[in-house]
Amino acid sequence: ISNINVRSNGVLREMFPSADTVDEVRVSATNNSAEFAQAGDITVTSKSGTNAFHGTGYWYHQNCAFYSRDFFAARTPFKVSNDYGFTAGGPVIKNKTFFFGAYESLKFRAQRVINATVPTANFRAGNFSSLSAIALRDPLNGNVPFAGNIIPASRINSTSKGLMDALFPNPTRSGDNVASPNYSLLRGASNDNEQFDVRVDHNFSVSHRIFGRYSQKDISGKSPKTFYDTTGDNVSSANPKNVVGAWNWIVTPNLLNELRGGLAMQDSRNTFGVNGKTFDGPALMRQVGMQGIRSDPPAGSQIPAISINAFTGTGEGRESLVRSRNIQFADNLTWIKGRHTYKFGADIRRLRTTDITSFTSGDDMGTYGFNGQYTGYGVADFGLGIANQTNIANTGKDVDGVTYHYGFYAQDDFKVSNKLTLNYGVRYEVHPMFFDNALTTSQFDRAFPGGRVVLANEEARKFTAPTFLASIGNTPVVLAKDVGLPERLRKTDFNNFTPRFGFAWRPLGNKAVIRGGYGIFTSTILGSVFYTITGIHVSDVRTFPNALGANGVPELIFPRPFRTGLGASGGRPDFRRATQFDGADPYTQQWSLTFEQDLPFRAGLRISYSRSKAIKLFRSP
Repeated sequence: ISNINVRSNGVLREMFPSADTVDEVRVSATNNSAEFAQAGDITVTSKSGTNAFHGTGYWYHQNCAFYSRDFFAARTPFKVSNDYGFTAGGPVIKNKTFFFGAYESLKFRAQRVINATVPTANFRAGNFSSLSAIALRDPLNGNVPFAGNIIPASRINSTSKGLMDALFPNPTRSGDNVASPNYSLLRGASNDNEQFDVRVDHNFSVSHRIFGRYSQKDISGKSPKTFYDTTGDNVSSANPKNVVGAWNWIVTPNLLNELRGGLAMQDSRNTFGVNGKTFDGPALMRQVGMQGIRSDPPAGSQIPAISINAFTGTGEGRESLVRSRNIQFADNLTWIKGRHTYKFGADIRRLRTTDITSFTSGDDMGTYGFNGQYTGYGVADFGLGIANQTNIANTGKDVDGVTYHYGFYAQDDFKVSNKLTLNYGVRYEVHPMFFDNALTTSQFDRAFPGGRVVLANEEARKFTAPTFLASIGNTPVVLAKDVGLPERLRKTDFNNFTPRFGFAWRPLGNKAVIRGGYGIFTSTILGSVFYTITGIHVSDVRTFPNALGANGVPELIFPRPFRTGLGASGGRPDFRRATQFDGADPYTQQWSLTFEQDLPFRAGLRISYSRSKAIKLFRSP
């Protein structure tokens, strides 16, 4: 059963069973037969019980006594790790039913080194007299220089001061030198894992065997955020679960069928805050009087993203909950006939992923950039509350994508002679795009003169943000059925026939072999590509470059960092994401050639050439 991460196209790394339950790990990186969908494959086989009772117990301990000191740290970070557990296996009914199980617990405690650059005490107070190479300008007073490079306390923007005090910690090193980190801490981090795995095998007869396995892992972690004193710890949790069952049936001495099914799932949550509390970004923005922030932001920890040139920014994103689900059924039929070993199979998967809608690290709390455009120094710009550019993303509801993927194959291992074996086959894959149950997906049709927005159906139109409609002006909004698209908003590629060929040849007897092969592999399109078309029409995302007004002073000043209206007088609408809805699925070609030779003294020689070429790749912005 695949442990694919449906959201990210990667692997659910925490899904793997405890190491002591693993019987075999098989890695294939080249010349995969038609049985396998991808060019590379890692197959993990779990241990089963036997007619004898066996068990193990273990405890692994790590300690910081053997670690070296970080250059910026005053001492060696603390670390203690304890990994302990046990395994047990044996018969339930002798020669019939067997069990094997394991429990493992990890308690990891460590310290993390935090290094950041934050505004100094003088800079926070508006005193930049130490910057002899810069003459600060007063953008609100005809750009005349500030006397002595000091901004009077009365001129410090109250919103900026509130954000500075709430988000930027005080430096741990005195002085105005910010050429190197001036905020350095050692703070605790933890990772607790509790995991168990259970497998049961049963033999109905010599011809009928079944097994089932269940694995579960509960993970909780805590690590200090970059601005630990103000934003606290990052707190994460995950609960991967995996259940699989298989039935092996020896139909005849030369005909074997294997039916397999299972579920792989995981919920991952990330949040942050001081002393285990949620960081209340909306309350902070109300407290400092920031205008233009929505009154009904999403729940959970969130923080405005403030970037100041040459200093560490506050961008931390917001609380998230990501779900990945894979329900899978596969059947493989093996038929041995003479010198041929035929294999046929099918693989059907129901994939689901959910995630928050997010566009920027500040999202609903806003993103604010200070590059020194107005005073000559970024922190001074921030002190006056004058950003060079701002962004606000009033995000829509969370996404909920579901799809089915299908794979079918046929292959033959043909032993032509004692010296030559051929493997050839073909695989067929169908990968429809996800359908969003939340109806947040939209596409942009570039082929239509002037472009047009495409929504899934009439129900999806009801969730369109009024500000989004206003931002696109006269651009038409149509439905998928009006332009010949499915409600998934991407046409399905039904042409994914992928041939495979391989050979093994012993031209000089049994001490040398030449292997080679060629194959085409369809790339799986999962949540990353799906996510590019979500959340757009249900959200309002705009960017506001600052500019001088008619009176010669910047238009955007805290607490009013966003313009009202749209177009030239307001924000620049953001419709950055779309995909080619009529494009073919990407695929990879792979070919290889290997020579192996046995040498004296139990030595061997292997020379390999392999190459792969990826075609029609998607880019997920």
